[in-house]
Amino acid sequence: MTLAQVRDAMSCWIPIAVSVLILWAMLYPVFASSRQASRIERSLTAIKHLTEAARAYAWDNEDRFPPQMDSALAARPFIAPYMKGELVERGIEAYRGGHPTDQTILGNFHLAGRRESDLESSADTLVFFEAADWSTGSRFVGFADGRIQSCKGTEVVAAVRSREGVLAPSKT
Repeated sequence: MTLAQVRDAMSCWIPIAVSVLILWAMLYPVFASSRQASRIERSLTAIKHLTEAARAYAWDNEDRFPPQMDSALAARPFIAPYMKGELVERGIEAYRGGHPTDQTILGNFHLAGRRESDLESSADTLVFFEAADWSTGSRFVGFADGRIQSCKGTEVVAAVRSREGVLAPSKT
């Protein structure tokens, strides 16, 4: 085969390759955003189930939170009975792959063994939260009153470090 024949044979495939690349460039953002939405939903669900399980544990154990609350993995032996089998796996181990930084869910270690009724403000007390921020600078947080919401990562870190896991009341 001569060089001219190879060039002629290749010239019919170039428009097809260009069309495929253009199509891929148009569809990639759609797939990427749906993947991100799926990760966010998985994360939100994990925080919700873990927080509900910790509250159920407290309900059954003289109003006390689990004795280990450093992370979802540390609390697992105590809260697993309060979660459906597949939710334990999805909410703890499988969650690791869902977060942009592949980190785990952390717990408010200040709650370990504390009575829920002794909390100053269950509406502002963190139970479980994400270890790292999303691209928006926020992370999902489960509160002792059962609420789940997105909070600024800097506020979450400050709450755990200096205020025993109590988020400063919002100014809204």
